[in-house]
Amino acid sequence: MIELKYVMPFLTLLLGGLIGNWLAIGRDKRKEYNAVVLPLKQKVLTYIDQLKESKHLDFRESEIKALRGIVSERKYENIRYLYNEYVGLVRADQKVTEGGYIVYSNKGNKEISDKLKEINLVLSLK
Repeated sequence: MIELKYVMPFLTLLLGGLIGNWLAIGRDKRKEYNAVVLPLKQKVLTYIDQLKESKHLDFRESEIKALRGIVSERKYENIRYLYNEYVGLVRADQKVTEGGYIVYSNKGNKEISDKLKEINLVLSLK
């Protein structure tokens, strides 16, 4: 029969390897998640700053679709829902000046900014 003093080190080595592998995989998933979410989060924060100056940058649905494979389906649907509300606000408050510039009212800027802040909160980094 195998002695206990030889079995225990082998079992702890095996257990340590399994736990280390599990933690390494989790770290890789976190890096992948952050690599996709961080550029979008930075863009949302830039939009919030631009709206303070009554400027508006284009924010496309394709940027949201990049999240689909990374975040859970529920979180993706929540982000997409918020994005659709954001697009509705942009379309409703958008006015074109005589010079061809797109402007938003102060109320519209605030509503759009608030919606972008909601999207920003959902786009949390791990």
